[in-house]
Amino acid sequence: MPDALPSTSPELDALLGFIERDPDNPALTADAARQAWRDGQSERAAEWLARCRTLGSLPADLQNLSGLIAMQDGDFTAAARDFQTLLDAGQDDPAIRFNRAWCHAMAGEDAAAIALLTGEAALAQPQAATLHIELLYRNGELDAALALAPAYAERFPDHHPLFAALASAAMDADDMVLARSFAEKAGDTPEGRTVRATALLTEERPDEALELFDAALVQRPDSARALLGRSMAQLARGDTRDALAGIERSAELFETHVGSWVAAGWLRLIAGDRAESRARFDRAMAIDDTFAENHGGLAVLDILDGDADTARRRIETALRLDRACFGAAMAQSLLLEREGDPDKGQRVLQLAMNAPAGPDGQTIGEALAAFTARR
Repeated sequence: MPDALPSTSPELDALLGFIERDPDNPALTADAARQAWRDGQSERAAEWLARCRTLGSLPADLQNLSGLIAMQDGDFTAAARDFQTLLDAGQDDPAIRFNRAWCHAMAGEDAAAIALLTGEAALAQPQAATLHIELLYRNGELDAALALAPAYAERFPDHHPLFAALASAAMDADDMVLARSFAEKAGDTPEGRTVRATALLTEERPDEALELFDAALVQRPDSARALLGRSMAQLARGDTRDALAGIERSAELFETHVGSWVAAGWLRLIAGDRAESRARFDRAMAIDDTFAENHGGLAVLDILDGDADTARRRIETALRLDRACFGAAMAQSLLLEREGDPDKGQRVLQLAMNAPAGPDGQTIGEALAAFTARR
């Protein structure tokens, strides 16, 4: 029998009295586990569950309870076994599917988790709908996530984390109008603040954006998206040095966010460090060789290094991918400006930070903010 622990309810005291007279009674032992859980004594509940196992197989509700306790303790492997046992036995309850999906997600088994979060399982509780959107978003299935938005938003109109996840998905889908509408319903979640701040940044309101990014980073210091946005706001205010540090840190956190690496490449170039700049553009190219700004940025580097022929080929590729490519426009400008003056290209690049130099009169800072938000 479990060691004596302080009880928190007359019901558990009464059960303990019965068990003292009949210690091998499986029904009483099961009731003690249930009551201990209701009393908030998870350790006591786990001990009674262990006792139940010695007396026979666990009924479905106690198998579920065992999984919940394991999840609470962070043992998702044990929890997964409990929930899978229930599913295999035909206990296809939405709550059990959600809990099993959560264990899959914690193990990095996103496809298996997504497969469980269908129909009723996702609509049964807001946490399940939120997990579904988060997993789809994490796996780049933005269209699928946004297709579910109307049903989930109607079912759970007040669940801030759900709208935070939807806002992030919409922003990555390049729909800032939709992203902002979701973010307004996301409360003070870090994702909601980050999306609202990004919208302010696109409206050329960097001071207000910076306040929201800072608030998001207080909540979640390792948020790559908020860190990147904060750096873009600093860049818009002319704080290039701090912006570079933040952009490079966000690129490391994102790992595969091509816009962060391109932005870091530009800022390294502006700082005059061509080798480090090229390394960052090469990293971006390895992530996505169809992003025009990768080719445009490398074209600028080629020009500064005296390789105009390679630069022209890169410009052609960049413009084929995106006629409005900022880097290609910058490279074309440098080709003209640099003729007869090998040092003029770097001076033009420095001036471009605060003067119109690209498509639609963008400065480098404005261009970085625009395409980094997209990619």
